Amino acid sequence: VIEYIGGTELAGGYMSGSLVQPQAPSHFSTFSFGTDLRLLDSSMAEIEADAMEEAIFKQGVCEGEVAIVPPMLGSSYKLLNRDHDKVYFSDMPCTKEGTRMRKHGDMLAFRPGGLIQAKGRTDDTMNLGGIKTSSLEIENVCNGAVGALGLPVKEVAAVAIPPSGGGPDLLWICAAVKGKMEEAKSSGFDAAWAKHFQKAISKNLNPLFKVHKVLLVQELPRTASNKIMRKALQAQCLAQSNTAKSKL
Repeated sequence: VIEYIGGTELAGGYMSGSLVQPQAPSHFSTFSFGTDLRLLDSSMAEIEADAMEEAIFKQGVCEGEVAIVPPMLGSSYKLLNRDHDKVYFSDMPCTKEGTRMRKHGDMLAFRPGGLIQAKGRTDDTMNLGGIKTSSLEIENVCNGAVGALGLPVKEVAAVAIPPSGGGPDLLWICAAVKGKMEEAKSSGFDAAWAKHFQKAISKNLNPLFKVHKVLLVQELPRTASNKIMRKALQAQCLAQSNTAKSKL
């Protein structure tokens, strides 16, 4: 079995397994031909090669967000109805050589022996009260509640927001409303749905996961390849939270 990972917007893969290198299940051993990747830390700064080697030697792993150094054979250069540069290059750092890196969004773990593991999307993992979970698990439970209760919701997305004063992340559920947004807000659906989602999460996932608030949206923002833009939703949640604080 040769592992392979990529994306629609790359017209192929950016990492692969190999017949001429040691392999391990669910790991990759090399960058794809013509691909140059860099690893970014939580502050979006490039992790230098010597720092990566030290982390792998001392801790057995070096994790970070992958960024692609263009040009890359097959990668997109324009989008239909979207600004390609804004989607893939906005707010991205440059290499030491001055090349603007391309956003991808996968979390990678570099391990001893040159093995690399894909850890999912950087914005899909959350830490709630010291317990790591994925947004997908929470979304599946909440979508189940939507179907069981017949709520006027098209789909939901779960995001974690770090509180301004520090402490555990706060769980926000973003719900795409069926119908008019004004009616949903005036009817107090956000507070009512928060109770429904909390009950479902406590019963089917973990009672320690507490729903902080529900954010009502008309549509969930998505990338050109139809992935939920959680960072955009996090920004909306923060904006609503700051608005509420200013009113107080």
